[in-house]
Amino acid sequence: MKVFADAPTPGGRAPGPHTPHAQRTDAAEKPIMAAASRESLALAAPAPRVPGESSEPLALLSTFAASRTQAQSPQPSVVIDELAWPKACCDVLEHAARAWEWFADLVSDQIRGGTRCIAIASCAPGDGRTTVALAAAKQLAARGMRTMVVDANFTHPNLAECCRITPQAGWADIVDGGRPLHEVMISSASDGVALLPWQSRGRDAQLPGDTVRIAATFEALKEQFDLVLLDTAALASPAETTSFADLAKAAGVDAVYLVKDARTTAPGTLGA
Repeated sequence: MKVFADAPTPGGRAPGPHTPHAQRTDAAEKPIMAAASRESLALAAPAPRVPGESSEPLALLSTFAASRTQAQSPQPSVVIDELAWPKACCDVLEHAARAWEWFADLVSDQIRGGTRCIAIASCAPGDGRTTVALAAAKQLAARGMRTMVVDANFTHPNLAECCRITPQAGWADIVDGGRPLHEVMISSASDGVALLPWQSRGRDAQLPGDTVRIAATFEALKEQFDLVLLDTAALASPAETTSFADLAKAAGVDAVYLVKDARTTAPGTLGA
């Protein structure tokens, strides 16, 4: 699976010779990423701006730790010592290091240009969106950027589970119930990455209807973090695509990158 497609490089640099690939697995399994040669990095050009599985035990929760968010922002109530990064995430960063460095350069340039919110999407389930979102967050955080990953897969949220965390609340509690943002965020003291999980209220859970609160939530995230990454659902049906479009509008998404499995997703599907 080609995780990225050709895109212009910042400063005219060409992407590295290695790129992340993902193997399709059963729904119960995590997507496994492996190196491939002569493939290029990144899926769809960003939208223009307007104006392992880890073998480590579950991360221990604490009530306080130093926060990477801005000083004036309330500290997250849930702080863990470190994330248990999925093995697939670590593998893709190791085996496609040059390509990920190039991608981090590209996103860093976008951030300097004003980008604050990027969505990671795909046209089919199992293409590795969560792996890519976490790998991007880890790569950017290693450069000192404050990075937040938001679970925006409303029907099958698994971002926290992939990092071996069982959240007690999700950002639906912010939008629907008025719960403070800092009570729902999960921050890693050593990784420089924070997570905002989604707690599904059932198999048919959908985007909350209060777009004003969604907009306010994401504005607050953009003030606290250098980049907000959305781990979305697959855009496999008109309903899911419409739901994503509504979320992107409310959240103020600046760019979308599509994770593509070249074996199953035709180029025409990406352009549809």
